[in-house]
Amino acid sequence: MYYEEPFFKRTIMPWYQSNGVSICIIVIMAALMAFSVIGIQVANMFPVWYKLKGMPYALLILSGLGLVIHAGRLIQRRVQKMSRSRKWY
Repeated sequence: MYYEEPFFKRTIMPWYQSNGVSICIIVIMAALMAFSVIGIQVANMFPVWYKLKGMPYALLILSGLGLVIHAGRLIQRRVQKMSRSRKWY
């Protein structure tokens, strides 16, 4: 039997955890990853800048981690929404 919770018992999700904000964060993190890859390539071109490759690598790792976390949250929300909308006959 399918049971739907009443409206007053549903948890209200904050604006910063909504799907739109998660998609915006994923796009920004992908752009940061591209920027850091370009920074690594530029640092590889000039031998004087070899020591400065740590910052683009840190930016790449942190933006990749943020992308994975927010993509996981978005996928988890979609799966939960699909499982709740499934009707039991």
